[in-house]
Amino acid sequence: MRLHQAQEIIKNPHSHPISDVTKAVAITTSPWRRFIASIPLPSQSLLFGLMGFVLPGAWSLISREIAHVSLSTLDRLWCEEVGFIIFALTGLLFIILWSRFSKQRWLITFSVLTLASTAAVVWIEKRRNDEQSQLVDLLSGENWMAYDPVGFNPLSGSFPTKDSIREDFKAMKKLGVTGVITFGMENTLGEIPYIASEFGFKVIAGLSVPDDFRFKPEAEFVKAIEANEAGVVDAFCVGHIRGELIEFDTLAQWMTQLRNATGKPVTFSAPIAAYSGQRSKRAREIGDWYFPDVGGAWQLSNDPSEVVKQTRDNCFRAVELSEDKPVLCKMIGYPSGPASMGFSPQKQREFFLNFWRSTSLPFHVFPSYAFAFDRRFVTHAASIFPDQRHPAGAYLGLIDDSRQRLQKAVANDFRRHWGLLSASLVVPAADYSIVRTVDADTGNVEHRLHVSQGDDKFHFGSVVRTPAGAMNFRPHPSDDPDGWGASIYMTPFFGQLGADACGVDDVDLTIRDQVIHITSTGSTVVGNDTRGHWELQCELGYDTSARHVIGTGSLQWKPELTEGFVGDLSVLRISTNVLCDVELDSGGMGDTGDSTGMSWSYLKDGLRINQSFLPTMKNNATFPQDQSTAIEIFIHGNLNRAAGDGPRSKRTPDIRLLLESDRADLAIGAQYDTERNSFEQDNFGVTPLIRVDSSKEMADRHFYFSFESQNSL
Repeated sequence: MRLHQAQEIIKNPHSHPISDVTKAVAITTSPWRRFIASIPLPSQSLLFGLMGFVLPGAWSLISREIAHVSLSTLDRLWCEEVGFIIFALTGLLFIILWSRFSKQRWLITFSVLTLASTAAVVWIEKRRNDEQSQLVDLLSGENWMAYDPVGFNPLSGSFPTKDSIREDFKAMKKLGVTGVITFGMENTLGEIPYIASEFGFKVIAGLSVPDDFRFKPEAEFVKAIEANEAGVVDAFCVGHIRGELIEFDTLAQWMTQLRNATGKPVTFSAPIAAYSGQRSKRAREIGDWYFPDVGGAWQLSNDPSEVVKQTRDNCFRAVELSEDKPVLCKMIGYPSGPASMGFSPQKQREFFLNFWRSTSLPFHVFPSYAFAFDRRFVTHAASIFPDQRHPAGAYLGLIDDSRQRLQKAVANDFRRHWGLLSASLVVPAADYSIVRTVDADTGNVEHRLHVSQGDDKFHFGSVVRTPAGAMNFRPHPSDDPDGWGASIYMTPFFGQLGADACGVDDVDLTIRDQVIHITSTGSTVVGNDTRGHWELQCELGYDTSARHVIGTGSLQWKPELTEGFVGDLSVLRISTNVLCDVELDSGGMGDTGDSTGMSWSYLKDGLRINQSFLPTMKNNATFPQDQSTAIEIFIHGNLNRAAGDGPRSKRTPDIRLLLESDRADLAIGAQYDTERNSFEQDNFGVTPLIRVDSSKEMADRHFYFSFESQNSL
């Protein structure tokens, strides 16, 4: 008997059997029935429909605690979804019981439950996607590098000082690293996340666990939790495990405890083989992301191509894991020594270049590299690292462990591969020499820069100082005797006065630490007035394997006055030659010159913007209005085929120059002087500049630059 039937019987009891009347009285006097009957129909629908929200929400809280026993983040969310289904069915049961009192309520009940259930599913899926997307953003958004600090030696129990670790991060920042993977929290290793945060690095903090899992390293866990509370760790790796006998239950328990205490993604790392085979299912269950070692067996072969193939194959095995979780591949590397075993910096460079060219990883699979620094202790670490007896393991770093210089040939390739807009390149150390000459006709003082190549000396560039007070560097990366195509003026000047208004006071070239150093000072002069003073520090060198001329340095400018300036401040200038509508050596008229034009990039609202400019007789200048903290300029070399007396055809090099400023006010200007349309003259100038008007207050400025030149023709 339904409630409405019982109510009708009570209204007219004399027309019904006594048994029905008794039952109707029992129904209408039930507290539950009276409560339901007292609620208006719309409110009843809302009340029971809300169970579609409340019950899954309650399950979410309960399942989060239950699932924390040993499940990863994504598995917890899956557990919540299962719980939602269970509780939704329970809610449906309640609603069915309610709906029995009125068939007319079924439609309302079904509609409300459907809406509530849909909203709950959307909510859970959003949480799943948010947590995974945050992890993917972390793994994909950084240039990850495995890091053991200089001065660390587990054999002797030596640990670096905080200041030493800071020097490491200065070197890694110059290399372009933005995220570090550490291997322990013992002693000062526990300070690494804090120091990394000072330099803006992301951190995957590794905890060192015993290979046999005999005991939990409590001290490391305490330090890890403290670092998380300080906000300096982004994710954790509980053990970089080399052995095959992994105690997954113990490891899962430790990982769960750390995950509960920090709320951060947690995983472990092991060789790629640990993720396949009979025991692989458990290995794939317990981490928030996969973190396999994929490095090739350089211990068995010093052939870079063979190690590339092995590394690539291991990466593709890792790709198969990426269907449910992201993957960060680890230990991609190749040693730069020792030479006695057939390893070299050139082979290290060959390995990385071939790996990048031949390996395309899909989304959700990301690389990390080993190591930032050489680790000389590995050579003698057989008792601690039985699988690393090979002496070459000490030379896996991209930076020499002396940390005096970034000496590895591959360092600049990493910066190019990462596409960094940062004015820092590595000048290779080599056997350099400087020859000073004076041109009797012009009075120019030329410092010719040479690098030893076997028994020969290669002239790769010249620093020229003119009697008018200008200073420029002319790169010559190729063996083409006529392959001189551009000049880089590394001194500031105002307005249209040109680089001759630099007012160079002193130029000093020396060789220190097997690198050429330039120190120069001078003034920016307008008429008879000195508007400011500048100081230049620059390093120059030549990469013999890549045949690149490389320079990097800093420029400081101090104004004489703080206001009243007229004309833009040109920070640097590249001058080259563009020829339009000239006679060609092949006959006829056409365009040629030392350059085909320019392209440039800059940062705007965090995005990299690319532009280009091809000068012509009608469109001979560009002065865009956008301003930025960094501008990268690329001058395209050309095969100059202008006609004239004697052979004129020559290959001129490309020049890439990048300038960083301490303020976001760098702009660019380029102009082609159509009146100087001849083979012998530089007539195309490209200038990073600061726009100045009479109202702008000038202050001390600091600029950082790098450039490289190669012949791509």
